[in-house]
Amino acid sequence: MNSKLAEATPASGVARARHGILFMPRETTDELATAHFRTHQNPVDVIAIHLGFGTSLTDLAFQNVSAFPNIEELDLSGMTNLTKVGLQCLLAAFKDTLKTLRISNCPQITDADLVIYVGSFTILERLDLSDCTGFTDAGLTALPRTLQELVLSGTNVTSAGLRYVAALPALHTLNLAWCARITDHGLDFIAAMSKLRDLSLRGNDNITNAGLLLLYRLSELHTICLSSCKHVTDLTIEMLFTRLPNLQNIESRLCSATYRVENRAKVVLPFILQGPTPLIVRKEEKRPTNELADSETVRDNLRITVGCLMHIAKLSNLHYLDLANLVADGQQ
Repeated sequence: MNSKLAEATPASGVARARHGILFMPRETTDELATAHFRTHQNPVDVIAIHLGFGTSLTDLAFQNVSAFPNIEELDLSGMTNLTKVGLQCLLAAFKDTLKTLRISNCPQITDADLVIYVGSFTILERLDLSDCTGFTDAGLTALPRTLQELVLSGTNVTSAGLRYVAALPALHTLNLAWCARITDHGLDFIAAMSKLRDLSLRGNDNITNAGLLLLYRLSELHTICLSSCKHVTDLTIEMLFTRLPNLQNIESRLCSATYRVENRAKVVLPFILQGPTPLIVRKEEKRPTNELADSETVRDNLRITVGCLMHIAKLSNLHYLDLANLVADGQQ
């Protein structure tokens, strides 16, 4: 737990405030939360409210939140009992001060509940809606143009809806992991986001090499996650590095690709073990950042193709490569 949030209390279920963050443990009841909101000694000093993930709080707990005039961050993650009544009470109270809003894993919240207030936020920069399955393209039409970071992983947005995301002028971080309805068509909209630096497409089986080729226009892209995108191959990963001058990190575990480049200055290889079920073995860096070395034992008789080695050979800044215990085209 973050040290800023942790503070010993004599009784469970009691809200804790430290360094401007008001944290309510999972066992906090509606009665305790209401009382704390009403009687807090320094509400002006509180800039963030974090509710314990999976808390049993309901809408009744937030009747007195307007007493906190300077809330910049609100974390409602895992509030399974939160409905539009409580959400709208919270958003109405903080719409002029809120910069970060997390509503992940709130199953009763839909895009219709968010549209009423989120679109009117004047300074909202970060919005996390991960695993809110009731959030669809309709909610994307009301996103505030001030957003810089947007998490939509596990939602029901589609490729068509990404046209509204692409229209956000300040957005630099976008997470679309496990969005089953995102296809190559959606990447055409993403490619128009000139300021995008971080993009996650993890677990999207409908993304192919053809769609990724559209991302060549993202000249500012620094990091892309393609893990569990089973249609992504080696050649496309290499071409992304070739075409995107600022790209430094590609995460591609559990893809069809046979290698993973994590940084232009080094190579971290996942190898496919030959057999009926492919097995990924990662070599991790566990030494200080100034020492690039492998600290894990890799199984003998793993195979790597000459084609993969040819791709690696083209990395002009490579200064560390360990192929110990590997078999290349039948040769040790």
